[in-house]
Amino acid sequence: MVERSFWQKTKWKLVISVALSVIIWIVSGLIGFPRLFQWMFMGYVIGGLLFFILLDARPMKERSGGAAVLSVIIFYLIISFVYTINGALWPQYNPEEEKEKIAKLMKSVVSPKQKIGELEAKVEELSKKVEELSTRPAAPVAAPAPSGEAAKKAAEKVAGIPAKAGPSPELIAQGKEVYDLYECYNCHKIGGKGGVKRRGPELDHAGKEFTAEQLKKRIWYPYAPGTKATKGFEKEFEEQTMPDYYNEQISKEEMAALVAYVLSLK
Repeated sequence: MVERSFWQKTKWKLVISVALSVIIWIVSGLIGFPRLFQWMFMGYVIGGLLFFILLDARPMKERSGGAAVLSVIIFYLIISFVYTINGALWPQYNPEEEKEKIAKLMKSVVSPKQKIGELEAKVEELSKKVEELSTRPAAPVAAPAPSGEAAKKAAEKVAGIPAKAGPSPELIAQGKEVYDLYECYNCHKIGGKGGVKRRGPELDHAGKEFTAEQLKKRIWYPYAPGTKATKGFEKEFEEQTMPDYYNEQISKEEMAALVAYVLSLK
């Protein structure tokens, strides 16, 4: 039986690898993976190809003495070079950045003692208001609640956003930081970026669709009674993919900035 040449053994592996690379590139692009991840997938395919090529390679001649030591050193240098280049090409996580992000998140975490203290303070404040109201004369009949555009302006005023001038660029920039800090981009797309898992709706026009109070409620209490799913994401709403613990993590200041940022997306 005639032994097949190295090219005969590997040519079909090359064809399959090229076809697989094209398919993975197209499918990952359609799903929405960033370009960096597409290149990583290509790297996995190339790594698998090299592995199978090594299996078909001819065994090396046995070496001894200085030649064996030299071969080991050369192999070590080649592998070290490959790992160094690979590490330089792919993005690396900076531990200091992760520590800083964790520290910011921990500042917003409210402990049980803090919750009890806040509740006691609110009870005391409400008690004082009740006492004040009981000693005051009857107030005149309130005007009817505003609706439409007036209601939206009133809600924005409550959220700390000026009705006419709109939120300041500084507040919007802070909101973008809050959006990145809590990694909202994992589920929501803005400008075609993020939301690879498609767990939540795009936010490009959220400023036209919601008021400040509606946004606050959807973020802090996404499954409160009366809250409806965004069109096209009914299944995700039923599965409760939106975290329901942000009311314990995102502070009032962070929420005001985040709402200002989302409202600026029109």
